[in-house]
Amino acid sequence: MENTYSEPVNEGKRGTKFQWTAEEDDKLVECLLELAGDVKWKAENGFKAGFTAKLEELLEKKLPGCGIKASPHIESRYKTLRKQYRAIADMLGPNASGFGWNDNEKMVVVEKQIFEDWVKGHPDAKGLRNKRFPHFDDLALVFGKDRASGDRAQHAIDATEELARGQENQSPTNEAETEKNAGIGEINGNDSGSQTQIPNQGSSSKNLNKKRPRSNDELIETLMETMKDFGKKYEETNGHMATIASCFKIESEEAERRMKVFNELLKIEGLSISERIKAGELLTADTRKCDFFYSLPGDVRYDYVIQVLTDAGVNTLYM
Repeated sequence: MENTYSEPVNEGKRGTKFQWTAEEDDKLVECLLELAGDVKWKAENGFKAGFTAKLEELLEKKLPGCGIKASPHIESRYKTLRKQYRAIADMLGPNASGFGWNDNEKMVVVEKQIFEDWVKGHPDAKGLRNKRFPHFDDLALVFGKDRASGDRAQHAIDATEELARGQENQSPTNEAETEKNAGIGEINGNDSGSQTQIPNQGSSSKNLNKKRPRSNDELIETLMETMKDFGKKYEETNGHMATIASCFKIESEEAERRMKVFNELLKIEGLSISERIKAGELLTADTRKCDFFYSLPGDVRYDYVIQVLTDAGVNTLYM
């Protein structure tokens, strides 16, 4: 199965083109996870300035003599990984249908025609069908929060527009009253030079005078009903917006809690990246276990994490 990580980027150490190996990608992602859990480097929309130089330093420690430089190697690879991650996240997001994720092979699965139609409007997804992207789960911890904030903002806009359309559909229309009032205006507004003849004018005037009060009453009643409907819609809109804001707050707090747990797991020596990720999922999914984890001193947290993984049926010997 072809791996997207074989993509050559920029000039570098191997001949005329620099080509990342699977091991180098593994170590780069490990370094990105370390920076993502470090408040000194993590920023609201990515990383702080100079982070590629820090990545170069970390990579040199993990792969002595690798010769990978911040510019152009790491800068280019970082952009590629971010672009591919976001393209896959979009295909698996709520605005797309027909896409699936093979967790064993770590790739997007989708019918060819659906994918080709998608690529027309999302060119960054080109080449990602049935192609392995082994670090998608890890990169979700690096890029996921930035992507989620954008998605949540879009969902809020969609919800507001839908509510607005609902209010427009309630706009008052009364064709019968409009025609009746128009007819009254034509009769009362007749010019002195007009040749229009109105038979039985006296009788018609009496009838019009009788109809006017009833027409006005009906119009006022219609306006009052419309104002009531508008008030109800306004209250519903406020209620929906309050619910949306509450969901945003809860989701933000959950994301912050997950990040704190992962930061603590990064401090525990002897755990692999896969073990940290799985332990993070298990701890954040169980409030009792998460609270107990925080209550433990640092020197016994490793044993507790291994116990949690073992209880969940995870074989830690091969992770």
